[in-house]
Amino acid sequence: MIHLVGGKQNCITEDCNFIGGGEDNKLVTNSLSAIVGGFSNCNTSLAGFIGGGARNTGSGNYGVIAGGEKNSVSGTCSGILGGNDNTVTHNDSFIVGSDLSSKAACHTFVNNLDVTTNACITGSLTVNTNITVNGNTTLGNAATDTVTINADIASCLVPSTTTLDLGTATDQWRNLYIDGTANIDCLSADSADINGGTIDGTTIGQSTCAAGTFTSLNASSLATTGNVTVGGNLTVSGDLAYMNVTNLAIEDRFILLNSGSLGEANPEGGIVVDSGGGIGPALFYDNNDARWGFTSSFNAATTGSGVNGIAPDAYAAAVVTSDILAYQKVGNIRVEGGEAYIYV
Repeated sequence: MIHLVGGKQNCITEDCNFIGGGEDNKLVTNSLSAIVGGFSNCNTSLAGFIGGGARNTGSGNYGVIAGGEKNSVSGTCSGILGGNDNTVTHNDSFIVGSDLSSKAACHTFVNNLDVTTNACITGSLTVNTNITVNGNTTLGNAATDTVTINADIASCLVPSTTTLDLGTATDQWRNLYIDGTANIDCLSADSADINGGTIDGTTIGQSTCAAGTFTSLNASSLATTGNVTVGGNLTVSGDLAYMNVTNLAIEDRFILLNSGSLGEANPEGGIVVDSGGGIGPALFYDNNDARWGFTSSFNAATTGSGVNGIAPDAYAAAVVTSDILAYQKVGNIRVEGGEAYIYV
């Protein structure tokens, strides 16, 4: 065993030897030798070590340069633990920490890293292949830290509990693209544009009543406890239209009845007062006799949607001021020239 504490251009060729420091020293042994520090030292031994310095080189396998500047290792599984502007030239070698501000190429290179306890990395970490983390993982320690994902996500995003949120009231995600089913217990949206599908068991405007705008509304059944305003036409295609109100106020000056009777052989229509069970007196137009008539026994169940062929109990008398053929009906009255005539 040979030990050189210092000097210049020293050279050790035996195993398990040591040079304390100096300049331009060399280790050309087979294994387990060391140079603690100096300048332009060279270590070619297996598992050799250079403690620090500048412009040191290590070409032996499993060698280490602990720190310094412009150091270089080229052996298999060799490393530089720190410093500035250091380089490695073998795939299985590494640099654990360099001054990244001086050289962008000076990253931390680790071929395989197996950490069983704790690891603290104060600089940047670049993994060129795969990374597997077993156990709980925390990214960042403040809200100002960010996580950027450039790759596609190849698994489901499953929360550990049902109390976790996606975004906050102030930090919101923008657009949401889903090609499938969105299972949402409660949906609160500033606006919603639904272009298809169905909505079941839903109350719109439950907490705060507001107006709803519909380009087209198709409903098998529609119930409302408030007011309904129709800006356009209201078309009811069913047989009956029920209005359960105390009084019905209609602003229109004329009401068109029986408008759907086109093509019927004997269209008749009128107004019925329901005395109970759809039965009651009716004022209707008798198309057969071309005059208004009365009946006290209109029955919606037996008459159906129309009143064709109803026999009136009585007729309404019309008063005319000239002899008009259409009003020459029994019971009508003509008043002309100070005289009154009753048609019989």
